[in-house]
Amino acid sequence: MPVTVYLLYPVVAMVTTVTASVMVYFIYPALLVKWYIRYTVYASGMRVNHVHDGNFKYTYGEKGAQKKGQPTMLLFHGFSTSKDNWVPVVKKLTADHHIIAVDLPGQGGTTRKAKDDLSLMGQVRRMHQFVKLIGLDKQPFHLIGQSLGGTIAGLYAASYPDEIEMLTLICPAMKMPVENEFARELRNGQCCLMPTNPEEAQIMFDCCVYKKTKFPKQVLKAILQLRKPYAEIYAEMVTDLANDENGVLLPQSLTKLTMPTQVIWGEYDQLMDISGVTMLEEGLPNCRRVDIIKNCGHSTNLERPGSVVKLLLQFRRDLGKSS
Repeated sequence: MPVTVYLLYPVVAMVTTVTASVMVYFIYPALLVKWYIRYTVYASGMRVNHVHDGNFKYTYGEKGAQKKGQPTMLLFHGFSTSKDNWVPVVKKLTADHHIIAVDLPGQGGTTRKAKDDLSLMGQVRRMHQFVKLIGLDKQPFHLIGQSLGGTIAGLYAASYPDEIEMLTLICPAMKMPVENEFARELRNGQCCLMPTNPEEAQIMFDCCVYKKTKFPKQVLKAILQLRKPYAEIYAEMVTDLANDENGVLLPQSLTKLTMPTQVIWGEYDQLMDISGVTMLEEGLPNCRRVDIIKNCGHSTNLERPGSVVKLLLQFRRDLGKSS
């Protein structure tokens, strides 16, 4: 066979790969997005693990190893996301920190059951089960939660204070002193975080960030495809979030949060009104830091991960817990 034929092999392989990728992009774009997310998780240094309790599976990412005297960072993500939401933050944290980012019940790779208790306290109990399963309760840890994850983190710390060395609440979902447009719409049964078409998906992203980005329609379609299996559970969670009784659970628990606590908020958060900062600062018995991230919306992890990392490490240094 002529040598020139061999030289064509890489070209043919490249053309085949590109053609296949283009076909996937237009026919099933969610597959490409899923591949990309998996790559970013791998590139962040996280290893994806699973732990079971009977038929219930918890999926989590882990980076680094537990060290005596250095509290593990346990990360709770927000509504309708997963541990992958923490990838930009984890990527910037060195491996000498022990980090665990878990998929909350019903989200990501963690078991989703229609009849499972997805109330705020139900998720707190599930997360406590997870902590015990992986042995994280043997040494007090640094609990960090963002948005819905911030609410669950606060309620977890109030329920199991002996397990928490330090607590970081990043724009937690709760009833704010000032009712903004998002809160009013939620109370009236509407939610920009529940898109049903590409246009609404773009609006969802715009609501979450300060600096808006126009996404290609195929990417928006991919997001909708990836969210579809979770639609029923997301709808249940939104109903719970709109409930006033759930909205005040965290504010009513603030006096129980006696561990050193940090509050982080995006300056231009359109979902969780920044008036919540004052309520937390005044209500927390041991609020050590309040940090406002400039030119940032609600999605602090995605929009300003470097600032989040800097503030987390400063908090740990303040308490003598940084490596």
